Parts: sequence; structure tokens; C-alpha cells
Amino acid sequence: MHEKTFTRHELIEAVFKGASEAAMFADENRRIVQVNPATLEMFGYGPNELIGQQTSILYADESQFHEQGQLRFSSSAPAGTEAYRISYKRKSGEVFPSETIGGPVRDQDGEILGYFGLIRDISDQVRTENSLHELYKISTDQRLTGQQKIQSILELGAKHFSMDFGIVSRIADDTYTVEYATSPDQSLKPNSVFPVENTYCVHTLARDDVTTFHNAGDSEIATHPCYREFQLESYIGLPLTVDGKQYGTVNFSSPTAKRSPFSSQDEEFMRQFEQWISNELQEMQSVERLMQARRDAEEANRTKSRFLATMSHELRTPMTGIFGMLDMMGTTALTPEQKTYLRQTRECAENLLTLLNDVLDLSKVEAGRLTLESIPLQPRELIDSIASTNLPSAQKKGLKLCVDTDVSLPSVLCDPTRMRQVLANLVSNAIKFTREGSITLGCHLVETGTDEVTLRFEVSDTGIGIAQEQLGRIFESFGQADASTSRLYGGTGLGLAICKRLVETMGGQIEVESELNHGATFRFDVTFPLAYGKADPAPDAVGGDATVQDNDNDGLRVLVAEDNEVNAMLLDSMLSKMGHSVTIVTNGAEALRAVQDETFDIAVFDMNMPVMDGVEATRRIRALDSTAARLPIVALTADAILERRQQYLDIGLSEFLTKPINWTALQKALRTHTQSGDNAAPVPDLQQASLSLFERELQNVPLRESAQLDELEHRLGSGALATLVISSFEAFESFAAKLRRDLAKGMPEESRATLHSLKGTALNFGAKRLGLLAAELQRLVTEETETARFDMLIVKLQPTIEETRKVFEERYKVSLAEKQENRFRA
Repeated sequence: MHEKTFTRHELIEAVFKGASEAAMFADENRRIVQVNPATLEMFGYGPNELIGQQTSILYADESQFHEQGQLRFSSSAPAGTEAYRISYKRKSGEVFPSETIGGPVRDQDGEILGYFGLIRDISDQVRTENSLHELYKISTDQRLTGQQKIQSILELGAKHFSMDFGIVSRIADDTYTVEYATSPDQSLKPNSVFPVENTYCVHTLARDDVTTFHNAGDSEIATHPCYREFQLESYIGLPLTVDGKQYGTVNFSSPTAKRSPFSSQDEEFMRQFEQWISNELQEMQSVERLMQARRDAEEANRTKSRFLATMSHELRTPMTGIFGMLDMMGTTALTPEQKTYLRQTRECAENLLTLLNDVLDLSKVEAGRLTLESIPLQPRELIDSIASTNLPSAQKKGLKLCVDTDVSLPSVLCDPTRMRQVLANLVSNAIKFTREGSITLGCHLVETGTDEVTLRFEVSDTGIGIAQEQLGRIFESFGQADASTSRLYGGTGLGLAICKRLVETMGGQIEVESELNHGATFRFDVTFPLAYGKADPAPDAVGGDATVQDNDNDGLRVLVAEDNEVNAMLLDSMLSKMGHSVTIVTNGAEALRAVQDETFDIAVFDMNMPVMDGVEATRRIRALDSTAARLPIVALTADAILERRQQYLDIGLSEFLTKPINWTALQKALRTHTQSGDNAAPVPDLQQASLSLFERELQNVPLRESAQLDELEHRLGSGALATLVISSFEAFESFAAKLRRDLAKGMPEESRATLHSLKGTALNFGAKRLGLLAAELQRLVTEETETARFDMLIVKLQPTIEETRKVFEERYKVSLAEKQENRFRA
């Protein structure tokens, strides 16, 4: 067999022409001497168009031509071994990136024969690099939602593959659902549904890998329903897996055929798209699971709250009867032994009621549903009251109960009930865990600001103390220092947990210092708004809860609506002992008939009754066109949810009391709401049909509350109160002026803040109608749907200020304007 031999020149020529990359030779002046076919194809020139031309014809930037001449195409340049990137230009003017290797070619003596260059078009590589960079930016952009990221990734993929359509599909039960889509005219909509066998994705699922068609019309795919219906020539798709399970597909398609098949680099990049989209879908599913778990937890909390509210009502009703019967028994002749049994029985009942209250309070705090009131309080009065109430328990154990407060403490706005609950719990615990020595209850001023003050409350004892390793557990629900504590002293361990949560709700932090057998000190700081902007005179010490006194009021005609037979009998007996005439009805409908047939001084309603409840009965009584509409009505309910209080008061009730019955509180309510004057219930003027219900009721709200002013005058003195009134009216006028400016500038946030300040100032010293008007305007200022109602009410603001001024002038028998002028002269 004859073997063919090649000369060196022939061999070099064969390799040169057969190279898949562009290759060329240039002489020592960098004129092109020879190029291979790949060069002509890459740059778009004919066979002889480049020969004799300088290589500068191929550069996109002439400065790069000179720079490369110095680096690689000069007598001092080394042989080309490393690739470098250059931007070249085709004959058409299109610029493309390349990776080039080039340098001098020398003979055996080292003389330069010319220059050689090998060029590879890396347009696809650069495009992929840019797309990967953009993909990373999209996926890490914290400003985008998961849906926005997936949409952006689809749009990037369509651009990268030069496709018209991009789809993320969900496939289930042979149904193909478009979840995300991009198309030139947005014609492809999410939630579009197709049979999966009518889509190219049926092949993608069967292959379970990247599937591509670059020219479907010239292949067996031309018979597919997708091609027949949509004429999609090119397609690249991949199954989409989320959380280890088949989800659907991600695919790109176009009615335009590609010039060449998809590359392996395209397929690999498709896998990158699938991975990023899968990650986003998986994260979205995780978030949705968390959100669903949160919704389930919130619903469970609501269910728990409804259950606790119901149980609270159901348990408090028989507890009312138990306490009432015990109170009644205490008024009879008893032997010493019977008195002992009675005392022990009442203590057990009180413990049961405490547990009931603790469980309800803890549930509300944990559910975030605890609402704090904002009522003026003198801290020293509260401290003295708690000390007085707990003094008998301390004396019974031979303990000293001391009070340590600053001489002058300012009145603050707070929730007195919750403050009392925290401090009473701490004092009760201190007495329980102290065998000998003393307990000290203190309150001190920590910091004073312009309109707020920080107070420190402390309860210290000389009791058994707490070991250091147990300090972290005592504020946990149902947690005590150790098991022996519960055995020796009793208790559920809820008290301190509730104290901690209540203090935190007030904006403070409770802490404890203790050593075993060396007592304990609990303290917490809370910042409160000032009630009157100055310190009150130090009040005298206040005693504990008053006992029921007969004939505290002149005999009143009292209507009682109560469906529980025991509670009805109890109220009848106790109110009769107070000297009142009592009429008992068992539901709201009977109460409504009774007030129309007879005259009563006051009514006491249970809120949960058959036939007609107390809420509906109150509404109907308030709507009567008779003097009965003014009847003061006291709510006496086992519904101890604090949020209910304002709801009940809003329907026209005069007072809100809870069961078990606090006879002192009921006695005070009877006395307060049967006095003549501003406390009488308002009668709506139903003839004014053009006014809303709120406006009709507002006209019947007193301009000033006598009780509030009496309290202020008692604490401040008439002279100081007159000065306060002057300052308040100055504030009203400034608030009104600022509100006009804010509204003119379209500043709702500032307007709401101004109205909030006006409301608080007005209510603080008894300008009730003005305060309620400001509160309603504050609510409406951000309600775009009620702008007309806001406009109708805002015109009442200045007249209400003027009317309020006149009422206060009448009370003090002097023009406030004159007093203000005299003050300025002074």
C-alpha cells in the first residue's frame, strides 16, 4: 500500500485551513497574508477581501490595535501563549467579543517572519456571563417579592435565548396551568389552562431533562398539536422540581426558528434558570406554610379567647351567687365556729376567683388583646390604698407593712386597675413568702420631662428569698422557684408571669434581686404621661375597701334586670338593706316595658339575658321619646373582657361593673348616677332627622363634667384650677388654629396628631363634648370615604370651644378673658 507523504508546508496548510477557530498570518507590518475559511465566516468577508489589509480593519477600537501592537505584535513581544479578550468588528459593523492568542513567528535565527493570530468568538459565553450576573442580582434583590423575582427571571431567560415566550407551568392531573408568563404583547396570561399533551412539555416530562427544538417545522414535531395550533418553531424546556417533587416546567419558545441547534452551554444555562426558579417557589411555599401556621395560631387564639370569655361569664355567674350568699350569711347571727367556717369558705372562693382572673388575663396578654386605659391617677393614693388593703394579712402574720414614697408625686395617666393588679400581686406574694420581718412598698420619682414622668415602683421583703439559679424561672407561666414552694405556700405560678407581661405592656421591665433566705426586691420603672402637668398635693393616706353601709343614698327606685335567680335574689336583698326599693325583671324586654310603665331612679342590667339582652334593651330605652330615655343604666356583667367596657359605654350605659359584685363600686355607681346635673344620661333629640346619630348624641353630652371638675378643684384648689382652665382654653385656641393650617396644607398625619392632643386636653379637665368631638374628627380625618361627614363636623369645632368657654365662665362667675388679662398684667 502506497503511503502518502506531506511536506511541512502542506501539513501546516492543512491544519491551518481545518482549524475551527479563525486563524490568520500577517507580515512584519501587520498586513494580512493568509486567513483560513473560519476567519472569513466569522468576519463576513470574501476570499480575497482581507489579503493585503492591515489587521486594524478587524478591530472595533483603533486604540486597541495600537495597544496590541506594542504588547504582542512587535519585535520585542514574546511568543503568544496566553489568551486575551479583544472586541472585533465584522464587515457588517457588528461588534463582538473574542478570546485571542497571538504573537510573532520567528525563524531559526530568531528573525521575525510575521505574526500569527487565533481568534475565538465568545459572544455566547459573554452573554451567558452577563445573564448569570443579572440572574444573581434578581435573586438577591431584597426589594422584590418571590413573584416579582420569578417574573424577572422569566423575562431575563426570554431575552437570553432570544425567545418570545417564557412560562413557568404547574402540571397536575394532566392539566397544564400557566402560573407565570412573559410575552411581547402580554397576550399569554397567567392561569391559562391547556391539556398537557397539547404542549411541548409532554416531551420534556417524558425525557425528564432539558428538551430542545430549534426548527420544529422541519422535524417530527411538526405533527404535534402545539405546533399545529401555535406554530412555535423553537423551544427549550426543563422539568421543574420543588422541594423534591415534580412541580411543572420552565420553558421558552418562539415562532422563529433558530439558525443552529441549542448548544450544551444553553442546556446548562437552562438548568441554572430551573434551579433559581425552584428555589424561589420553594421559599414562597415555606413562607405560605408559615403564614398558614400563623393564621391557624391566630384563629386558635381567637377560639381560645372566645372560650375563655364564655367560661369567664359562665363561671362568674355562679361565683356571684356564692359570694352574695356568703355576704348575706355574714349579716345573720352566727356562732364563733360558724364565723370561722364562713371566713374559710370565703377565702377559698376568693382564691378560686383569683385563679380565674389570672388565667383570663394571661390569655389576653399572650394574645396581644390587652387594652390599657388612660385615666388620671395619684400614685401615692394607689400605694396607700394597696398597703391599707393588705395590712390585715400582714398583721395576721405579725409582719410590718411599710410605705416608702416621695413626699410629692405628680398625677399621671395610666390604667389604675392594671397598676393595682401588679403591685397588689407583688405585695401579696411578699406577705405569703415572709415568715417574719417586714414588707416595704415604695414609689419614687426617677425622671421628669416636659409632659411625662418616670416612676420606680419597688416591693421588698425579708422573706425566704430565691436561689440565684432559680431567678430566671420565676416570671415563667406556672413557674415557681421549686416544687417545694408550691407545696408549702400554694399558688399556680401565674401571678408573676402576668405582672411581667403587664409591666412590659406598659413599656417597662420588671426585675428582681434576691438571695436565698435573705428576702427579695422586685422593681420596675414605667414612664407615664403627666395628667395635669404638675405635681398634686400629697393626699392623706387612704384606707382599704369600704364595707357596705345602709342608707348611703336616699331610698332609690332601682330596676334590676337579671335572669339568674340567685343573683336576682342577692341584688334584691342587698339593695333593700341599703334602703332602696327594688323591682326585679328577668330580661331586657321586661325591662323595656317596666321603664315605660313605671318611674325609676336608676337601673342595673345584666348584659347577657334571654329574649332581649342588656345591650339591645339599653339602645331601645335611649331611643324612647320620654323622660325614661334619661334613666341611668349600670351594666353589671360577668363579661370581664376589658375591651367590652367602651363598647358598652358607647351604646349609652352610664357605668360598667363586673361580677362578682363589688358592693362598694355598685354603691358608688348608684350615688354618682342619681345626682342631678351633668351626669344624667343624655336624651337624643329624634326630631333632628338631618343630623347623624353621633351629632344628635353629641348635643346632649354635657359641655363640662361637674364630677371631673369637683375632683380637680378638691386636689388643686379653686385658684389653681382657674389657672388650669385659662391654660386649657389657650391650648384649645392654638390647637384649632394649627388644625386649620394643617388641613389647608393637606397634612392628615399632623391633623390627626393635633386632634389627639385636643381630645386629651379637653377630657383631662372635663370638657366632655369638646373631647368627644375631637375624638370623632380624629377618627374621620384619615377616612377618605367619610370626608363629607368630616367637613360637616369640623365646622362645629370652634362653636363648641366658645360654648364650652361660656359654661366654664358661668361656673366661676368671672370672665376667663378678664382673668387671663389680669394674669398678663400681673
